[in-house]
Amino acid sequence: MAAPDVEYRCFVGGLAWATDDRSLEAAFSTLRRD
Repeated sequence: MAAPDVEYRCFVGGLAWATDDRSLEAAFSTLRRD
């Protein structure tokens, strides 16, 4: 498991201009590993 201070980033292209933080969180929350 990664250290808590490690930050990961992922580019997601092709998003609508209306996409906001809330809709991204909803879309990807099912993929989260805790």
